[in-house]
Amino acid sequence: MRIAIDIDDTITDTSIFTDELVLKNKLSDICKKDEYYTTGRYNWSSKQDDEFWDANIEYILTNAPIKKDAVEVINKLHDEGYEIYIITARYNQYSKDVFSITMNYLKRHNINYDEIIFNAHDKAKTCIENNIDVFIDDYINNIESVSRVGIDTIVFDADHNKDSNKKRAYTWHDVYDLITRR
Repeated sequence: MRIAIDIDDTITDTSIFTDELVLKNKLSDICKKDEYYTTGRYNWSSKQDDEFWDANIEYILTNAPIKKDAVEVINKLHDEGYEIYIITARYNQYSKDVFSITMNYLKRHNINYDEIIFNAHDKAKTCIENNIDVFIDDYINNIESVSRVGIDTIVFDADHNKDSNKKRAYTWHDVYDLITRR
């Protein structure tokens, strides 16, 4: 079975880490946790958003913490013979090193995977092209589009996806149970 997993806010706690950075540096006094994109989350203009990511992308991608038990569960699934595909929309928009930073991060945290696919802005298409059986992501638009093409999905719980009625995981152990009990 092939399992596709998003990185940001699925494997990592990117939004929480970014929120802390923004608030600590007083870059915004607004933090709407139910907003997915940083322009809405911090009430920024596109220019402010671009300036923030230009200055901070490498720091955030290098240092965002791993979600509790993510490494353990992903590696357990891999060891049990599941094929693990990391499918991310990350690309070199704000940094030339996003690919190497991401691969080094996964290596540093000992996350085992079979393939990583970058610049996957159409995750439904990417899942079809790679014969994915189960897709895990926090972004509800990705979950909806992948679900529409008949692929089983698991939404990883986040403040910005509370309105979804899709199959939900609150922890990585929930992910394991939902996959192994299908």
